[in-house]
Amino acid sequence: MISTAGLVLDLARKWKQRPLQAERVFKDKCHTQRVGIKIIDVNAKELKDLTSSNKSKNVDDEIKNRALQELEIF
Repeated sequence: MISTAGLVLDLARKWKQRPLQAERVFKDKCHTQRVGIKIIDVNAKELKDLTSSNKSKNVDDEIKNRALQELEIF
């Protein structure tokens, strides 16, 4: 999954946490579900790994969608 840095701020508001706390919780949830997240910074023109999936790139869409639902993001 690719996102912008604003995702963590949105989650902090949704979960009523500070951004660093929300980022930690988000990373833990992603790690548990083996979801890789890349954050794109359009200003710095960088793409950095927030988490790695450590899984095959050929994960089927049903597994991806279920993992995202369990993360309670979408």
